[in-house]
Amino acid sequence: MTHFVDRLRSTPTARWYEQLAEQRRRRSSLARVPAYDQFEAMLRRRLAGSGGDVTALARTRFTQAQLLEETEVPRSSLHHMFHADKPPCLVYRKVPHSDDAGKPAEERGQGALSAMRISTAQGIWAAEVKVWTYWPCRDGWLEVLAGLDDPVRRTAAESLVLMVAEWASRNRAVAACHGFAPPLAAVEDLLVVSRSQLNPSDAVELLTTVTRRALQDHGRGPADLLNVVHDSLMGLAFDAGDGLTHAMGDLVASVSTLARLVPTIPPPRRALLADELGPTFADLMELLCPPTR
Repeated sequence: MTHFVDRLRSTPTARWYEQLAEQRRRRSSLARVPAYDQFEAMLRRRLAGSGGDVTALARTRFTQAQLLEETEVPRSSLHHMFHADKPPCLVYRKVPHSDDAGKPAEERGQGALSAMRISTAQGIWAAEVKVWTYWPCRDGWLEVLAGLDDPVRRTAAESLVLMVAEWASRNRAVAACHGFAPPLAAVEDLLVVSRSQLNPSDAVELLTTVTRRALQDHGRGPADLLNVVHDSLMGLAFDAGDGLTHAMGDLVASVSTLARLVPTIPPPRRALLADELGPTFADLMELLCPPTR
């Protein structure tokens, strides 16, 4: 069975990014990345001009004339690069990929793409810039998962939320534009991690909330933002039994480790540990086996 980390390496957006990176290495797609830089610079000017009002920027819908004027990208280039019916546009997915055979729609990226509702040139441009700026965070996240002997899907989902919050805080203007929309890559990844149990629209809404709160809630760090959406994330994306299985596994492993350490602990310290652990285990047993009345 293919491990979910391997599936994360082959999502549609992951393949798109690798193709773009390869084209850039061959110097055959030089215009696209400068266009990203110009779009981001325009957003930063807009954000600065509004006194840092991320909500105002999120609500702004640029016309094609404004995009052309404020970025100085030629009209022909805008149409060529950010037209949904032309590769290597991010949303161009009419031709099935051989790696997608047998995969559900969510893993082929169709569900995520539909839920993101990307249609205009501004939306396509913004979607690509969001993915481009998010990729360093994703690379770090994927590297950590790949280094684990047995990565847990629930933990992967939690850390993904942390990465989206971190990305938003570092890229405020890009994260705010187009209604606080999250990177398409993050939505696809969350669907893969949840085994497609999470509805694509719910994934977009949840990560949009993370992005918006990361920008609007001053003083909140990524961990605080994870707490905001944690119950929704676990409830929508994972079965309760899945969490119980991992909790039991962690508990058994911890107790086994403690049992191996006990012979090395001086008797006075053992007594203190017994005093600390006794009430905890007594409370747990009472919850599992309530006394009959």
